[in-house]
Amino acid sequence: MEPLELFANTQLEIITQADREQAIRERYAFLRRIGLWPRQMQPEQWLENFIGADELEVAYDLLKNFMYYPKDMLRELQRCAIRKIMPYVLDFTGSAAEAKTTWASVARRMIIVPVQDDVTPSSADSGYNYARLARETFDLLPRQVPKDFMDLLLSWLQLPEDGLANVVVFVDDFVGSGSQFIKTWHQIHPLQPELEMSCHTIAPYNKTKFFYCPLIATSYGLDRIRKACGTSLTLCPAHILGPEANALHPRSRIWSNDEIRQKGIAVLKQIATRVPMPNTGGRRATDWQGFHQLGLNLVLDDSMPDACLGVFRFDKHRWHPLYNKAV
Repeated sequence: MEPLELFANTQLEIITQADREQAIRERYAFLRRIGLWPRQMQPEQWLENFIGADELEVAYDLLKNFMYYPKDMLRELQRCAIRKIMPYVLDFTGSAAEAKTTWASVARRMIIVPVQDDVTPSSADSGYNYARLARETFDLLPRQVPKDFMDLLLSWLQLPEDGLANVVVFVDDFVGSGSQFIKTWHQIHPLQPELEMSCHTIAPYNKTKFFYCPLIATSYGLDRIRKACGTSLTLCPAHILGPEANALHPRSRIWSNDEIRQKGIAVLKQIATRVPMPNTGGRRATDWQGFHQLGLNLVLDDSMPDACLGVFRFDKHRWHPLYNKAV
């Protein structure tokens, strides 16, 4: 048999949009079956929001690249983020045993501070959850996780006095715009009738080293924090999302190709008008483009950041969010 005869009766396989959609449905069904997607992720109900072939094509393309971070992964990301402070507090020119001993000393003088919600701070904020997680992970004492600014000052006073620099580590799960941390850093705390302090005012005037160790951060938010908080603070995120993680960016990698990207942005605008969804130019957390127009596509355990696209999280006018925390 001649080589060409092997393909004489073979038809070239044409991948249709229906094939792509079926593959995506099988993918998220598999992720849910093996436990990587929780029951709160509801793609079937979410897809019912979309009307017509164009909207569904965009919806499936967004769903294909949606990112979900389970709790175990976030725990490891936090471990990674906090360990990123090592180059700033350890001398790696010595032996491994010396570095290990020094790191144990750093852990004894480490203070973990949660980043508070910038609207209604409470002990249920994600920052507090990750402060508790850091205490468990690094076997810290209760006094190393202060409840408020006054408690933070008292914790400083109780740290070992051996001439070494103390370490304050701010923790949270996600940095979008950076607004929450900027407010935490500049928050004025009245200590006495005529004495007020903030982290920003005391940081330059003592030996303490300040670090912010979020799990995931946008480069946009990190840039805003650097400008607003100065050089007394060192940023150590475990993972950085660049502008290409934004579905609205010209170089976005969320979409399958540039054609669907251009079509997708137009369709998202149409959906925002049809539903309708708030259109504030990113000034409000409910904006269809996400807060500060960050256009993201992720869930961190049980939380979808307000930097995500509105089509993922909007829950009014009979629109079903992709992640339903109430389930």
